[in-house]
Amino acid sequence: MRGFIGGLFVGLVAGVILAVTSDSKVGQAPSAEAPGAQGNGIPGSPVSWRMASVFPANMGLSGNTSRAIALRVSDLTGSNLNLTFHNPGAVVEGLDVFDAVSSGTIEAAFSSPSFWGSKSRAFELLGGIPFGPKTDEFLAWYHDGGGKKLAHALYQRHNIHGLICGLNGPVAGGIFRAHVSRIEDLRNKTISAAGLGARVLSRAGATTQLHTPQDALAKLKDEQLFGASFMTPLNIDPAVVTETAKHIYFPGWSQQFSTFDLLIHLRDWNGLHANAKAIIEAACAQNIVESLSHSEGQQFTHLKRLINRGAEIQRWPQGLTEKLKSLWQREARRLTGNDRDFRRMWESLQAFRRDYSIWQELGYL
Repeated sequence: MRGFIGGLFVGLVAGVILAVTSDSKVGQAPSAEAPGAQGNGIPGSPVSWRMASVFPANMGLSGNTSRAIALRVSDLTGSNLNLTFHNPGAVVEGLDVFDAVSSGTIEAAFSSPSFWGSKSRAFELLGGIPFGPKTDEFLAWYHDGGGKKLAHALYQRHNIHGLICGLNGPVAGGIFRAHVSRIEDLRNKTISAAGLGARVLSRAGATTQLHTPQDALAKLKDEQLFGASFMTPLNIDPAVVTETAKHIYFPGWSQQFSTFDLLIHLRDWNGLHANAKAIIEAACAQNIVESLSHSEGQQFTHLKRLINRGAEIQRWPQGLTEKLKSLWQREARRLTGNDRDFRRMWESLQAFRRDYSIWQELGYL
């Protein structure tokens, strides 16, 4: 893990140096090295982009990460590219941001690929995968194993340029209003879930609903849900624990990592000068390092706050997780057989993991 994070820092520094030392400053007229650029962000004619977020600014790490990228890009470009953060509902409702960017209604959005399974199940693989891999292995596949090329091609079919722009460690296994000890306890229960974990819970007999994290917490408070399964402890409102849902389970089998994406309308991205693109990529690299570091560094502190508010922190019974894993394995085989995009991305990831497992066994304690 240290090696991968170090590599991200190197990429960040290199990107910033490129942007600062280039003979062509951000936004000067397009050079021969940037064919097709339309001069966006040139001095005297700054570009202003609206960035809608699925996550509100006051929602823990997710909100901080989304707001940080807007501030960082604007600062690094000297305000030649103003990326303005908008809370959910200000310009676009939370789960409408994908279509808004795709159509060009807004220029950019900050979200999670786990929300876009209705567009393609392959997006859900980019958001977090039941029972692994973990963050380091996923990043290795994404950057060195062909994942980025597949992801870019997938987004471009929707007129979007997608960049990983934040990363969390494992989600909570679930927060529930009542104790869960058997898979039967999930049947006929309404659970807010996203991504591939939602498909597994559906196969287990639960009724799943897709909500933003803030909407899921509100519905838990109002007792409209039995539970929610895709939030990190950092994003769980302690008031929910006090009032309605105190049973929190680990490990986070549904997502051992969670990615956040910066979505940019493809026409707007292609119109940027190469240096502006490099700055956005460098800003996202820094966002990945900071969000992952804060996620891993602050989880225990927040867990203590939740416990002080009455949370019961528990591990899933082994028999239950084994059944969920079996359901996931069957679901992965089904999706591989029925969905071409999912199959292409899944087979790429599995081939990488087979080789990586040898290095993991040799190199790590």
